[in-house]
Amino acid sequence: MDESKRCTATSKRTGKRCGLARIPGTTVCAKHGGAAPQVRAAAARRVAEQKVRKLAMKLDVGPQDVSTDPVALLSGMIHSGAIMMERFSRLVDRCEDGQTPVYTARSGVRQIRPEFAALRAERESLGRHLELWLKVSLAQAQLNRDEAASQLTDRVATALSVAVTSVLLRHPELDALALHGEIKEEFGRVARAWTSDHPEPGHPRALEAG
Repeated sequence: MDESKRCTATSKRTGKRCGLARIPGTTVCAKHGGAAPQVRAAAARRVAEQKVRKLAMKLDVGPQDVSTDPVALLSGMIHSGAIMMERFSRLVDRCEDGQTPVYTARSGVRQIRPEFAALRAERESLGRHLELWLKVSLAQAQLNRDEAASQLTDRVATALSVAVTSVLLRHPELDALALHGEIKEEFGRVARAWTSDHPEPGHPRALEAG
């Protein structure tokens, strides 16, 4: 027997793996719980989903048919999810008055009506996508703030370099420590000029502004 089709349960008596075939859509045979109505119902759903997936895999879809941008994909999923949720909401509205979300199937198993189950699943999926979108947005905002802070740091460092260079060129005979006050004042002037005009490093206006 193909091992992939074999029941995964272990015999309590022998301690060995069961030799019977598992029920399609499950991992166990009828003897080890596969015959239970709720197990059969779940197995039938899984088998149907597997058939749909196999059918989908036969469709000719290439990389050129889809976007590879994660943000665009997430945005598209949110948009599609909102449309699907609205569709399922309308199906639920069509249910007759008095119909409860849960009913008893012919097998005797209580199940959620497909309209309600689909709507709940779509809501949960959309909620996860919106949560992910929020995280992406916050991360992008933080990245922008970090980039702005880095640019500001670079500008401040450049302004300080311009100020120090300007002072030392005017007083090459003096110690930089003795020029602390003048350097500080020069730095302030360069920073103010930079803030108002955004000149390039070494621009004359950066040194002449007062």
